[in-house]
Amino acid sequence: MRFGLDWHGVIVDPDDLTIRLAKSMHNALLIPQDCTTSKGERVMGRCYSDMVRFVESSGLLRGYSLTPGLKEAVDEWTADGHLLYVISTLDPEYVTSALEVLKEEGVLFNGGWICAKGIPKHIAARRIGLDLLIDDDPSNVKDALDAGIDALLFDRACNRDADPALPRLYGWADRKKYKL
Repeated sequence: MRFGLDWHGVIVDPDDLTIRLAKSMHNALLIPQDCTTSKGERVMGRCYSDMVRFVESSGLLRGYSLTPGLKEAVDEWTADGHLLYVISTLDPEYVTSALEVLKEEGVLFNGGWICAKGIPKHIAARRIGLDLLIDDDPSNVKDALDAGIDALLFDRACNRDADPALPRLYGWADRKKYKL
């Protein structure tokens, strides 16, 4: 099977770095539930999006922490013969750097796929033949499911109010309840 994993919120946990930068750069107090573009902009205005773009265009991606259990899940899936891809809307240089960081951490993916601006992830997932999309954005998961692509919502504080009918992955250890 071919799996696509979103970078922010699935492969790495951006909340800690985002909260620290909001405080140091803008003296703004964020909580993990605020760490989405729409919620962050309600708290900080455009400063939130500007700060995220700053992180994405700089070498700060090494400041992110891998989500707990990711390496074990990737190792298991790779041993089972699955192909794993980073799927992201971030710019190509950033995704290339992200793949390098993952390699340095011993977390090996088969490649990265960048969704061009305006191309929804479920369209990109179909184009590259993904069997499963794992994302922390409820709209991406819903769109994939509606398009006939298996998808799981990776649980984060910022998506806890999402549709409870969406299949949810409560951390990497939870993967064992799904037949992947």
